[in-house]
Amino acid sequence: MHRRIRSQNRIMLLFAILFLIGFILFSQKTFAAQMPQEVLYQVDQNYPPFTYSNQNYIYGFDPDFTNILFNSTDYKVIYSYDAWPQVYERIVNGEIDIAGIIAVTQERQKEVLYTDPLFSSSVSVYTRKGFQKITLEDLDELSIGVGLGYYTEEILINNLKLTDYVAYTDLNQAIDDLESGKLDVIFEDHWLMDSLFVARKDKGLFETQIRDLYPLPHAYAVNKNKPELVEYMNARIKELKKNGVFDEIYMKYFYSHSDYYMESSRNQTLSIVVTVVISTLFLFFILKLYIDILKRRLSLNFEKLKKVNLDLTNAHDILQSQYEEIQAQYEEIETNRYSLEKSEERYRLIALAANDCLWDWDIALDILYITDKWAERIGFSNSTIHGFSKVWRDYITIYEDSIFVDKLQNFWRGKFEHFSEEVKLKFAGPDFFWLLVKATIIRNLEGKPLRMAGTLSDISEQKEYEGKIYQLAYFDYLTKIPNRFQLQEKLELLLEKANESGNLTALYYLDLDNFKHINDTLGHTYGDCLLIAIAQKLCSLEAERLNVFRVGGDEFIVIIEDLKSNQEIIEWADRILNLFRQDWKLQGGDTYVSASIGVTVIPDDGLDSHKILKSADAAMFEAKGEGKGNYKLFHEEMLRNVSSRSEMENQLRKAVEKHSFQIHYQPYYRITDEKLVGMEALIRWTHPFMGNVPPSVFIPLAEEIGLIREIGQWVMETACKQNKIWQDKGYEKLPVAVNVSQLQLEDQEFIPKLLNILMKTKLEPQYLHIEVTESCIMKSPNKNIELLKEVSKMGVQISLDDFGTGYSSLNYLQNLPIDTVKIDKSFIDEILKRSNETLILSEIISIAHKLNMTVIAEGLEHLEQITYLREKNCDYMQGYIMNKPMSADQLEEMLLLSAK
Repeated sequence: MHRRIRSQNRIMLLFAILFLIGFILFSQKTFAAQMPQEVLYQVDQNYPPFTYSNQNYIYGFDPDFTNILFNSTDYKVIYSYDAWPQVYERIVNGEIDIAGIIAVTQERQKEVLYTDPLFSSSVSVYTRKGFQKITLEDLDELSIGVGLGYYTEEILINNLKLTDYVAYTDLNQAIDDLESGKLDVIFEDHWLMDSLFVARKDKGLFETQIRDLYPLPHAYAVNKNKPELVEYMNARIKELKKNGVFDEIYMKYFYSHSDYYMESSRNQTLSIVVTVVISTLFLFFILKLYIDILKRRLSLNFEKLKKVNLDLTNAHDILQSQYEEIQAQYEEIETNRYSLEKSEERYRLIALAANDCLWDWDIALDILYITDKWAERIGFSNSTIHGFSKVWRDYITIYEDSIFVDKLQNFWRGKFEHFSEEVKLKFAGPDFFWLLVKATIIRNLEGKPLRMAGTLSDISEQKEYEGKIYQLAYFDYLTKIPNRFQLQEKLELLLEKANESGNLTALYYLDLDNFKHINDTLGHTYGDCLLIAIAQKLCSLEAERLNVFRVGGDEFIVIIEDLKSNQEIIEWADRILNLFRQDWKLQGGDTYVSASIGVTVIPDDGLDSHKILKSADAAMFEAKGEGKGNYKLFHEEMLRNVSSRSEMENQLRKAVEKHSFQIHYQPYYRITDEKLVGMEALIRWTHPFMGNVPPSVFIPLAEEIGLIREIGQWVMETACKQNKIWQDKGYEKLPVAVNVSQLQLEDQEFIPKLLNILMKTKLEPQYLHIEVTESCIMKSPNKNIELLKEVSKMGVQISLDDFGTGYSSLNYLQNLPIDTVKIDKSFIDEILKRSNETLILSEIISIAHKLNMTVIAEGLEHLEQITYLREKNCDYMQGYIMNKPMSADQLEEMLLLSAK
């Protein structure tokens, strides 16, 4: 009995296991059936305007249209790119499924499948400006350049029977060779070449001698083993052409309607004309038939109805005249209808493509017309809103902004013609966001508003970036308290009104004692926590006019206003010191830290911000020298080092007169493959008695006494001359970056001097980069922006040095003609100290890339820093981990080795 029960249990267990296995297999097959099929899609990495590549991202007509062509539920497209010969080899060998849009040739039709053609393109022959006039028959006597593996190479071989030519993987190199005279002509597709000329901004150097050669259709190339893809793609192409999506993308990259669109328009026009002609003939036939019937009836009794016949004849003439008038009116109506349809279609496309809201308010009828997607966003059920003035408050809430409301009321009253203002609004959702409102008003003769129209632009993202930039510029990234930039502005305000109230303002310059020891023993994370805790403790001091700033790694400044006496200043110094007389309990451990404080008083110790800070710094160092953990009030004897500074100034003037400087060069590299891409020129000064004087010592002094112009001029000319020497020796052409100071930018002869250097050294402008700092630009922003735009027009690229340490306005940053930004070393050092989640480097890189700027990270010293920056898509790197600054001879040895 027990055996039978156990046997039954085993059978039931076996059935359960088999059922579970079957269910899992069925689920896997069902899930697999629901997964979209993968398509391997690879294109030429740079064949404008079909494709462009930038930082592992491809765009252009080909990828944009392909992305829409394949429904995500049907196929999953895996995108990649490579040089064209490798792409074509893979499509033939079946390693990829689609090779993008290419020319349809007889040779290629033997190796790949093609979809229906999308459009046609032709070949042009390009020469230098002023080159001799040529024909196709002259090509066998000229040096020819062509794209490697492109259809133009087949045409040269098969159609023109030419085999003596140079095939390029990069046609930019062909253009350089054409410009230098190594090539006589380039035989290539006109779309490709025109796009390259536009991107290089040197179209005026070349001319097209022969056009419209060998027009060929262009279509998607598909692996021969994928005929089902061709069928699917052809169906989708027809659908996207029919609904106008194809033409919208085509217009984006080729700036004109496609052949398909033009043919459809011609067919539509022909259809309308045929309909009009048939209708006219039919109407004429009916009238003629009617007249014939009348004639037959009248013929039965001609005499009797002669008078009636005469009346009918007159009626016929009238009808004929009316018919002609009606026909003319009909033709005019058809013409107007066609124009109206085109206008409405153009408006519809613009409204669909634009992110901005287009609106039109008929004030007399109180009807608002608004773009469909914005009507839905605001919460309106329809894009036409009747009684708008009565219902708008139910849908739109204005954030408290009296300036916006007052300006809008003045605009309504006619005080100015156009309205443009930023405002914070809330629609159907709970969140406010920023809009740029623009409007204009049509009024009657009495000035009463009849109609108002304009746009709404969502600028929330721009405002968010401005907030981030403002945070970077004016607040310390670690402690979140005001930084040195806010300190400078605060001091300027205090000094302006220093003598108004008669009260005193005390500035306390705090430097933590032995903070480096804490970082070295307890770690940078602990040190950061300690700095945050100290900042919070300082901010907790109770005073109505107290301000706290972080001005360095372990340096803080406390400003207290409206003090009555020196005794009160001393009491506050003791109070601040007492904050540090405690154990700091952080991260489960205790530590002790003291601070040395230098105290200056406004206006007693001066009315210049630089002197106030310099005096406070001198007093702080004297406090440190007397044992630390105390404070010192400033007195003039602390500035006895002025004499040594005067001696330094005299020696610096002699060095400028004799050019007793040297230029060292520090290379920078592309971060993806560590290829040398440029170098920075750095000035060095070796004094016979003082030895190597750091630039951080003599450059600020040179700026202060006005010698920086001569030094900067000498550095720029020397660096350009040396770079030209290297180029003439045949080394790879690399740009050299030279730092430019504010005093140089203020020089009215800066542009002429720059042009003179380039002409004198014969260095091409693109191989000179100038580096400027944010603080340098912001001293005279408008003037410096215009100056830098002139420099950019010359072909000289501009780098923004110390990027990330602060910026005053996103608007200025967007308007600056900056090509490259250099991230300050202080941010690079944080990579080793802080977690990835708390770093702001990725935000800085993202902001720069959004503004189409290249990013260089300077001061790299560890492999971990390179790894992090590579993950965050930083472009270039520079630092001691690659090379220290080296002499010209040392760099030339490196260039010689790389050339081999």
